[in-house]
Amino acid sequence: MKWGGIKVTINIMDTSGSYSFPAMRKLSIQNSDAFALVYAVDDPESLEAVKTLREEILEVKEDKYTPIVVIGNKIDRHNDRLVSSKDVLSTVELDWNHSFLESSAKDNVNVLEAFRELLQRANLPSRFSPALCRRRETFPKESKRRPPMNKTNSCLIS
Repeated sequence: MKWGGIKVTINIMDTSGSYSFPAMRKLSIQNSDAFALVYAVDDPESLEAVKTLREEILEVKEDKYTPIVVIGNKIDRHNDRLVSSKDVLSTVELDWNHSFLESSAKDNVNVLEAFRELLQRANLPSRFSPALCRRRETFPKESKRRPPMNKTNSCLIS
């Protein structure tokens, strides 16, 4: 991303469990300026993976104030929730001093807000380009469900 001539690298780290190249992940962390750590609210193990990723980021960056936003994804799965947002909020915002929000990529809830929060944490303007805003307006507004994607085991950010 570029803001006023400044290049910013945002690393979105999903807890899908595909960590087969730790050296690549470390290099990616070294070259990133801000991080979105995404877990699934219906998978407590993914939250544990976020904790591990956060520790790795802080170790590699050697900076306790690295811009990090923790995102609880899949809030559309109300009946399958296994992770308490109250507990995560307390840990992330009070203990870690990072931002926390919940979202649903499926229902397009808090997706842009996650990026705005990350940009704010990185002290960058949280205004999106007109081109991006126009692209976001092309999503159908009447229907909350988009057609299924032809992907298996894909990463969702919300």
